[in-house]
Amino acid sequence: PNDRAEFVPFKDYWEVGKPYLDRYVMRVIPDVSSLVLNLEAGAIDCAWRISNLEAERLQGMGGKYVITTGAPGIGSFDLAINVTVEPFRNKKVRQAIAWSIDRERFCKTVMRGFSQPTCLMWPPHSWAHFKDMEGTIGYDLDKARALLKEAGLEKGFQAELLTASKRQFGYGEMAQILQADLKKIGIEAKVLDVEVAIYDNRHMVKGDIVMMVHTYGRGNRDPGSLVSGARAWTNGWKEGNWTHFESAEWERWRRELNSTLDMEKRKAAARKLQEIALDECFTIPIAPSLPIFAYASYVKGFGGTMDNSIYIGDMWLDR
Repeated sequence: PNDRAEFVPFKDYWEVGKPYLDRYVMRVIPDVSSLVLNLEAGAIDCAWRISNLEAERLQGMGGKYVITTGAPGIGSFDLAINVTVEPFRNKKVRQAIAWSIDRERFCKTVMRGFSQPTCLMWPPHSWAHFKDMEGTIGYDLDKARALLKEAGLEKGFQAELLTASKRQFGYGEMAQILQADLKKIGIEAKVLDVEVAIYDNRHMVKGDIVMMVHTYGRGNRDPGSLVSGARAWTNGWKEGNWTHFESAEWERWRRELNSTLDMEKRKAAARKLQEIALDECFTIPIAPSLPIFAYASYVKGFGGTMDNSIYIGDMWLDR
């Protein structure tokens, strides 16, 4: 328990000759730094969810290791805001926060260039990604301050920022960058870095967040899956959306997206949803979240699903 799962081949597997491996062990190594140490020591052949800093280093080791970001668009970093908590009931406050986030800095310093900044819900390869809308929200502190002034909060305020650095690489770093960015417009963000179990309970069970560093998934499936299966983009707390954002208009276009096969109507619905998201700023996209795989170059046949489940049957070791 909490250490490993071990597998041996099924002799009557339907695909004759597979799997190639005689034994497969999946280990649980919670500490991110220990992941790479185990990989370099030869204790493991492949590591998942290593830090981008380590990925950059391993990538420069003359082909000894292979780095892959896995399924494209599988997840996205976001900032979630509870719209029922003051002063976040006012969307101008949420908009101000969206304009104060230095996404490019996060991508360069933390993601090390493995992902690019975005303000849009769907990833670039999705037909619901509208290129002309990219940059609708950017990094502009003057605009952020002006929005706060319109909301009557030019003097700023204090608010909690929930994160769980042990959840995955980037959570802790993003919280620090957000804290620094928000301070520039007068918002004192108190970072609360908690254990994963507490973090999950706060947002998924209680829904009592104020602001929260998060990643949402399902963006790489059919666009309708994002607004029906990713709780960050559903409609209200009754569907588990911890931002508590609820809108009849959001529901209308969400239903339209998921109830017709007419692609022109679907694109129009997706665009309306994206417009609402950019205006309401309840879930604020920041950059793609890429849970990086690093494996020794002798590992062959590496591949997986759009959910980053590895096809173990296709792998072998060339050593």
